[in-house]
Formats: sequence, structure tokens, C-alpha cells
Amino acid sequence: HVVILDTNANIEYFRKTFHLYRKRFIRVLVGTDDAVMIPRPKNPREKKFIVEFHGKYIPVQGIEYIVKAADLLRSVHDINFVLVGDGQEYDKVHALAETLRLTNVSFVPIVPYDRLPDAIANADVCLGFAGNYDRGARAIPNKIYEASAMERASITMDGPGIRELYMDGENIRLCRGGDPGDIAEKILELKNNLNLRNSIAHAARRLYLQRATPHAIGKALQAELQ
Repeated sequence: HVVILDTNANIEYFRKTFHLYRKRFIRVLVGTDDAVMIPRPKNPREKKFIVEFHGKYIPVQGIEYIVKAADLLRSVHDINFVLVGDGQEYDKVHALAETLRLTNVSFVPIVPYDRLPDAIANADVCLGFAGNYDRGARAIPNKIYEASAMERASITMDGPGIRELYMDGENIRLCRGGDPGDIAEKILELKNNLNLRNSIAHAARRLYLQRATPHAIGKALQAELQ
């Protein structure tokens, strides 16, 4: 009777591709588990500025562009990129980091979901999608919801999907997909502007509580179905 998709941008894509009626679709935000993703302070023993990413290394995530951004920031000695996960393009990305002889990138094996907050809590900035695929532009990545729930500032590729919920400079920082230079620039901006970073993190947490908890999503879905 209805088809559920995560953004209006994806609804438009499927509607046009398969010539369907808009009324067949309901947008339901993905959100994340508020019993797991609970804000907590960064480990005080971690002195470096941590840029965190977690994912399954699928092409749409554009992790190679994150590594190239790390290469551009290699002279900023107190920044460290922590990439958590494994998957399809892991070998390719790891080989790129080795070829570039990067010492500011750490690869961490995939962790169970209930341990993922440890990595996010230790981050100063979290990354979403960095690629230049249309599919990525239509999405709001899971990792952005998770960073928001844990009150961390995040950066992800610009596109119609993310703009359905987030506002650049207010509760997120948007970058050009597939552009390591722009990704590096946005990371430096948040590193050098603590007030902006904290403001984005707090606003992202407020947005999550209003729109993307399981309760908020369930309430919105119930209203749509009724």
C-alpha cells in the first residue's frame, strides 16, 4: 500500500524512475538508537584533534577523498584521522594511504554497534559521505544521525537529501563531494573555530532530539499512516 524511503530526494528518484504516484510514498527518517548513542566527553588523554569516520567502505562513502584530505593536512601535526570499519574498498583505501606514506591516518577494525559510541565520543569532528555519487547526495547518512545524537559536529557532502533536515553552518558543515581540498578546508575551519564547532554540535543534538529519535520518528510515521 505504501513505500517507505528515507528522504524526499530518494522518493523523487524512485517516483520518476518507475513512473509511480507520489502518494504511494512516505518519508521516514532513519535516525539512530538513543539508548546507545548517548553524549559523553572526549577522553581527556587524547590530545590530538580527531577526525572520525566509520563505515563499510562502499564506493558511495568516498573514503579515498577523506584519505586525500588527510594528505593535504599532513603538515598540521595535531590532526589525526581515525577510520573505523572494513569492507568493499578497504584494500584500495589502505593502499592509497600507504602510497602517500600518511602517518596521520589510523585504520581501526570494524566494531560492534554498541562499541561504536566509543569512537564517536573520542572525535572532535565526524565525517559522513565524501564521494560524488548522486546516490550519496540523495541520502542522510546513518553516521550523521549518530554524530548528532552524540553531540558532535559533522561534515558531509552537500546535496538535496541532507538539506531536507540540516542547515549548513547551523547544525552541520557541508562540503563538495569528491573534493579533498574542500573537505580539508572544512575540517580546518572547525578545528580553528571552537565556538562554531560547539555551536554546530549542540544544534545537531537538539535537531536529533526533535526529529530523529525512535520516538519522534515513530510519532511522525503514525501520523502519516493515519
